[in-house]
Amino acid sequence: MRPRPQMFKRAAIAARAYSLAGIAAENWGDRGLAGYGRLCVLGDLVKRLVNGVVLLLGSLAFFLVPVGGKTSAQHVVAIFSTKPAREAAQAFAHAARDLAHEVAANVERAKRAPALPDAKPKPAHGSER
Repeated sequence: MRPRPQMFKRAAIAARAYSLAGIAAENWGDRGLAGYGRLCVLGDLVKRLVNGVVLLLGSLAFFLVPVGGKTSAQHVVAIFSTKPAREAAQAFAHAARDLAHEVAANVERAKRAPALPDAKPKPAHGSER
């Protein structure tokens, strides 16, 4: 049975779609990655500057702009300083301490266990001749 040319065409299209050169040619034309350098760096710099300004403004608003009678930061402090929140924090700390002790005990047990003898790996089924 002869493979159809259409199958080869689909495979070639799929292979090109996942190749870096194919992606570059589709996105940047015939220049490929060559024309991408300076413009990309400038765009990344502008994006990072804008992200930094947004983060700064958001942080200032979180700490300085009042929402009701308190700022958002003061609301968060008030929420986490309640008795149930302190009890939850203590429960989490206790669970973390218990987990750490259990892990340490398992590590010590593993260190004391006898070493396994060096076994040579068996050859794969296809390599036997």
